[in-house]
Amino acid sequence: MKQSNNVKAAIYCRVADGMDNPYAIRNQEREVYAFAKENGYTVCGFYSDNGYNGLSVERPALQRMIADIESGMITHVVVKDLSRLFRDSMLLLWFYSLCDHYDVAVRTIGPEYTHDEFMATLQRFVEKVGVAT
Repeated sequence: MKQSNNVKAAIYCRVADGMDNPYAIRNQEREVYAFAKENGYTVCGFYSDNGYNGLSVERPALQRMIADIESGMITHVVVKDLSRLFRDSMLLLWFYSLCDHYDVAVRTIGPEYTHDEFMATLQRFVEKVGVAT
């Protein structure tokens, strides 16, 4: 199911309990890398935060990936599922907004929740709670 060889993908992996299961991060990396290759993506970076929870942006690999997004090195972020990025919905919304600003798509290898679907959900949320955009 090759899609594009113009995609410059960042693979992001995270496990909070990495010290308890040292294979968890490697397994996640293998799964996400296989998905990226299957879809014809050029993998330009691996970003792995082993032993960090998803409730903060203070993660070394995440910070490097954000810098690479801002510099234009990345067109897609590929993760196993959205919880690998953040376990806090406001931080996830912030990250999607950042990616949208830099025209970077977020892909998951699990059940697909596309960037457009997420942005539509975000817009409905903003309208419902009355947040100014």
